[in-house]
Amino acid sequence: MQRKPFAVAIICLTICLFGTFLQWQYGIFCRYNYITALSDKHNGKLQLLTYGKELVTVKQRKIVSHQLGFDVNTIAGCAISDAERNGAEVYNSVMNKAIGAKLGEQWKVKFETQVDSLFRDQSVPRIYNAVMKLPDVIEYIHKCDSVKHGLAFIKVVKVKDTAVPNAMLCFKIKGGYSIGEYFIVDPYSLRIRRILY
Repeated sequence: MQRKPFAVAIICLTICLFGTFLQWQYGIFCRYNYITALSDKHNGKLQLLTYGKELVTVKQRKIVSHQLGFDVNTIAGCAISDAERNGAEVYNSVMNKAIGAKLGEQWKVKFETQVDSLFRDQSVPRIYNAVMKLPDVIEYIHKCDSVKHGLAFIKVVKVKDTAVPNAMLCFKIKGGYSIGEYFIVDPYSLRIRRILY
């Protein structure tokens, strides 16, 4: 009779250890895990989960993913448990396959390309403001404006090639403008490099 409580204790301990393993490894008791991924996939709710530091392209990712037929959902910031992270990774692996079946094997390349393109298009004001904040540019434009209003200005162009200038300090001349200085501005970090020609 004394063996029964011992056997029950062993069984309970085994169940607890197995449950702990499933929670830690697969986040099985978290909101997002393998089971919820299968359920969402079955119900036609395709989404990818993100966590950690927010990307500068979060707005563009939501727009492009919606256009392609799935969603991007941020579930946590930098403070996320191992169980939640593992659950999200397992969830995403199921969703990656489901999205790939719907959009084709190269869907990630298409998605990232469209996100980058939209981000670059929407970065023109950010690039303009970054160049306008350079002390020597502010001083130069101020000097030109004091002589003749609107003589100098910044022009930003949309380019895909990161080695091609995308911002220029320009001067109005008869019938157009002349370029005085070129800049390559990274739309993501807003790091500015001057180019001399």
